[in-house]
Amino acid sequence: MPNDPSMLSTVQKMPVNSATDVAEGNLAKVTLAMNGFSKALADLQGQVAKLDSTSASNFGIISQAITAINERLTKVEGGCAGDKQGGMAGVNPNPIPDVTQALEASNQLLRLEAVQAKNSASSVNLIAHLDYLIGELLDLQLSQAIGTLIEGRKQQDPGTLCRFEHKVFSQSGEDGIIAEIFRRVGTTNRFFVECAPGNGVENNTLYLLTLGWKGLWIESDPKNFNAIKGNFATKIKDGALRVDQGPALAGNFESLLDKASTPKEFDLLSLDIDGNDYWVWKNLVRYRPRVVVIEYNAIFPPGSEWVMDYDPHYKWDGSSNFGASLTALERLGGDKGYKLVGCGLNGVN
Repeated sequence: MPNDPSMLSTVQKMPVNSATDVAEGNLAKVTLAMNGFSKALADLQGQVAKLDSTSASNFGIISQAITAINERLTKVEGGCAGDKQGGMAGVNPNPIPDVTQALEASNQLLRLEAVQAKNSASSVNLIAHLDYLIGELLDLQLSQAIGTLIEGRKQQDPGTLCRFEHKVFSQSGEDGIIAEIFRRVGTTNRFFVECAPGNGVENNTLYLLTLGWKGLWIESDPKNFNAIKGNFATKIKDGALRVDQGPALAGNFESLLDKASTPKEFDLLSLDIDGNDYWVWKNLVRYRPRVVVIEYNAIFPPGSEWVMDYDPHYKWDGSSNFGASLTALERLGGDKGYKLVGCGLNGVN
C-alpha cells in the first residue's frame, strides 16, 4: 500500500468488526464434508470386500488404511460435536485432529488400486473422493487453528488486519483482509490485476469480480488459461474480465498491462507466480497499484533479506528456492513508497 500518511492513519484508526466473523460457516463446511466422508467410507468398505486381492499383504494395507481413516472420522465427529457447543460460531475449542495419516493411507490405497488393473475403476474413484475429502478436512484444521490464533491477545489490536481473514474464493483468508483494507481506505476505479489466478475458481480477485470489479488475469498455464476462457466467457464477453496468457516477466509485465488498457493507478495488484514475484514488482515503474498482495517465502524469518536470482525460464520445483523473503519485499515496497500493513496468518501473502 502506498505510504501516504493520511491513508495509513485511516488504516490504523478505523474501527473493526468482531473477530467472530473470521471462521463463520466452518461448522457447515465440516458437516457437509463429514456427510460425504461417511458415505464414501461406507462405499469403499463395500468395494474392498469384493476385491480380488492376490496377496494377504495387499489386503492388509487396505484394511489398515480403512481403520486409520475410520479412527480419524470418529475423532473429527467428536470435534464437530464440540463445535456445536462452542461459544464462537465456527471456531472449535477442540481443533480437528491431524489427518495427515489418513491422507497418506488414502494415497496408499490409490497407489495399490492403480497397479491392480483387474480391479474396477470405481474403487479408484472412491479412493480419490476420500483423498479430496481428507484434503478438505486438512483445510478446515488450518482454518480452525487460525481462528484460535486470531482469538489470542496479540491479535486483538484494532488495526490488526488478520482478524478479518475470511475465505470466499481465496486460498486462505486473503478475501477478508482485502475487503477490510478497501473498507478502510476506499476504492477508486475498482480495477484489479492478478498474476497466476489458476483456473479462476480460487484466487485473490474472483470475489472482487463477483462484486462488480473489473480486471485482468495473467495465466501462463495453457490448461488453466483455457479453463478461464470457458468458465468466465460471459465476464470476458461483457468486458468485465480480460485474460492474457503471459507469462508475467520482469521485462514484459508493463506491456501486458498496456495491452489491457489498465489504469495507471489501479486499485489492486496480486502477484503469486511462485518465483520471480520480487523482480516483476521491482520492474513495475509506469503503473502504481494502490494495494499490492504478494507472496513471500516464509522459510526466511523476519529480518532476513533474501531474493532468488531472476530467471525468466524458472518453474517452481516444490523446493524453498522461490520468491523473496518478507523483509526483502518490505524493503522493496519502502523504496517504491509503500508500507507493509499486514500478513496472512498462514504465512503466504
